[in-house]
Amino acid sequence: MATKDATLPLPSTDIPIICQLDSTVQLLCSLDKSSKTIEIPNIITPKVVKLSPEGKYLACIDSTKLTLFALSDHKVLVSLDFTKQHMLIQEFLFSPKSTYLATYEQYAAHHRESKLQNVKIFRIEPQFEQVIGFTHTQSSERWEPQWTDNEKLFVKQTIAGLLFRKTECWHEPFKTFEMPHLFCFQVAKTYTKVPHFAVFVKGFQSSPCSTRIYQHPLTDSPIVTKAFFNADSATLHWNYNGTALLVIAHLETSVNYYGGQSLYYLNLDGTTLNIELDKKGPVYSVDWHPSRDHFAVVYGLMPSSARIYNHKCQPIITLPSVHRNVVKYNPQGNLLCFAGFGGLKGLMEFWDVREERPVQISEAEANDTTYCQWCPDGERFLTATLSPRLFEGNGFKVWNFKGELVAKYSIPDKEHLWLISWRPTPNVLPGPSLQGVKGSFLDQEPENYVPPNLRKAAVPSKGKQTEVKKKEEAKPILQNSGDDASTKKICNLKRKLKDIDKLKQRKNEGKKLEDNQLVKIESEAGIRAELAALEL
Repeated sequence: MATKDATLPLPSTDIPIICQLDSTVQLLCSLDKSSKTIEIPNIITPKVVKLSPEGKYLACIDSTKLTLFALSDHKVLVSLDFTKQHMLIQEFLFSPKSTYLATYEQYAAHHRESKLQNVKIFRIEPQFEQVIGFTHTQSSERWEPQWTDNEKLFVKQTIAGLLFRKTECWHEPFKTFEMPHLFCFQVAKTYTKVPHFAVFVKGFQSSPCSTRIYQHPLTDSPIVTKAFFNADSATLHWNYNGTALLVIAHLETSVNYYGGQSLYYLNLDGTTLNIELDKKGPVYSVDWHPSRDHFAVVYGLMPSSARIYNHKCQPIITLPSVHRNVVKYNPQGNLLCFAGFGGLKGLMEFWDVREERPVQISEAEANDTTYCQWCPDGERFLTATLSPRLFEGNGFKVWNFKGELVAKYSIPDKEHLWLISWRPTPNVLPGPSLQGVKGSFLDQEPENYVPPNLRKAAVPSKGKQTEVKKKEEAKPILQNSGDDASTKKICNLKRKLKDIDKLKQRKNEGKKLEDNQLVKIESEAGIRAELAALEL
């Protein structure tokens, strides 16, 4: 298992962390000094590991079997031997309430000749049994079925369109909705009266592509349609109650890796909008508030910008350009994290978004992060370096929303970390209390926000020195604050430049570099600019 840094103050936690390593899957039950771990039995060299949405089950497939494990009592419920069952499962997913498990096998000639079903739906309780199956001839990217949150409606994409089924009567004939040139669909998980689903249909010849919203039972025409020409594909994002949809439209171009991207808004009341962004470039990340019709977007060529929008699609705040590509609300919706991960330097900004005017709480840096996740308690934030994105330096860190590092674990050199996740909780937890700390946070106008490395300390007048001193004492201890932090950051940037020089030397010698190493070389100009600003 991972080894921890014993010098850090590690709080206890009752929310386990699940880790998939090369040869085992383990539960880290606490982050305190004991660091108790439980190894999941009957698993050797796991290939795919997933948790059920409410944290009740853990499922894993290796080269010989599928194992279903109950996290409540740490028992193996199912061990499905592939040889005996004449199957080779490659992917699977849980239904929203973990009633069903859907499995996928790659479509092959023997499926066509014998009409075998390579997608199967199993009921988990009271006993593990198959309820239905069908043959899926498309690529593995489109095999996943979807359910509404109450699991009453089941939807599956086919080569001709969509299949619908009420789960109360699995053996009744499927209702088919034919839709030529269908690229993808997304079911609104929650709804008030009738369920809705959105589709993206690719353009054909002179006809434009379009995003459409339908309701079920199906009507002759969509209730909302948005047509546009500048897209080859799209991703669809419903809000928390299934009343509004964000569409990121992608257009393949030779200008940059991301191509051209646009953002659109559709509402069940018929409203459709083009979300105008003030900077050209890709839309890296969007996230809906978990209980309000607010959403946040990170967009634009690097250094990118970011915005938070209200329910009228009006920008509440526009952040200045820094290197970020991730935005995530915590489950309770009172905190928001903007971050720059992957090939970026790992900047994290934590914001208090309870009021109409958000304020920044803190920031920190998590270098070489390839995965991040809010804890269900809404207070802690996990960052990790996973394989295969990075094969070296695998491990994870846990932060609080004040930007303080509270736990750090590293993986031995010969091991790799492939998956990490907090165990989900069946209900939303109360979340962190921010009472009494807002006055300690950044108090400037959002429009006048300046990155911390460019801020200059204001000299208070004599009459205000006592008041300012009290405010400083009330501030939480944040990383990268004060002269010591600036010096530390300068040293860190110089170390990065040395690493880049070594990589450039290896490149000049004709040695092959990894993608993330090439990205580091490309970041040299930004690092030198930041270093120059700090030294000034």
